[in-house]
This record gives sequence, structure tokens and C-alpha cells, in this order.
Amino acid sequence: MNNLFKIIAVTWATVGVVLCSEEIALPLGSADVRGLSDIAGNVRIVIKSPRGGIESVSISAFGREISIPDKEFDKIRGELYSEVSISHEGGYKEFGGHTIYFFLRYFDSFGDPFEGARLQRQTICIVVPKTRPVRVTKERMEISSIRK
Repeated sequence: MNNLFKIIAVTWATVGVVLCSEEIALPLGSADVRGLSDIAGNVRIVIKSPRGGIESVSISAFGREISIPDKEFDKIRGELYSEVSISHEGGYKEFGGHTIYFFLRYFDSFGDPFEGARLQRQTICIVVPKTRPVRVTKERMEISSIRK
């Protein structure tokens, strides 16, 4: 009887796992992320997206406030994000020297998963060189397929 109870318990636990739905990232409504670098000093990015998509970004690094040129900001206006991280590198003088990277990521199928849309990771990179203008890149990478 005790073994029968264990078999039933394991079966129900397995069924519970199988019936779970896919997890989807929740877009952030705002973010305020800070870091500290010996060269760049206090590094900070403040992102506001009260209606879901990015509406404004404020950056401070290298002891000053840094603006994103309108042409570059247009690449990310209205985009969703659920993760923010910061990294940096020494950089080359001819490319702007020491550089801070802000990464904004979002995972989604970017389409109807029941129609075969594949799970993708979108990464926005805001590149902030010490002596050059800010650049923005955006890429999507497929990370798995969702089957019907």
C-alpha cells in the first residue's frame, strides 16, 4: 500500500510539471541601474517605459550626463526590455577610448507561438565611448523553437 501511494504521488507530480505553461518575461516599467568603474566613475542608466515600451533613457558616466543622439534613440524607442546589465572595456583611443556597454534584453516569441513562432532573445546594446557619440545596436537571436 505504501508503494502504491508513492507511485501515485510521483505520477501526479509528473503530470503537474507537464501541464505547466511557458514562462514569458514581464517587461519592466522602469529601471535605474548603477555601477562603479575606476576610469568611468559612477555609471548609471535610468530607463522610463510607463506604457511598456522605452520612452526615455538617461545616462551618466565619465563624470557627466550623456545624451543619446535622436537618430540612435529612434532605434530603441518603444522597445520592451526585462533585463538590464552593464559592462566595460579599456577600448582603443581611435574608437573613443574606455567604453561602457548597457545591455537591455527581452525574451519573447515575437509572434504567435501556436503558428510556429520561435523563442528569441532581443538584445539592445547602448555603447558609450568616453570620447565619441553614443551608438545603439539591436539584434534578435533565435534561442529555441516552439512546436505546435
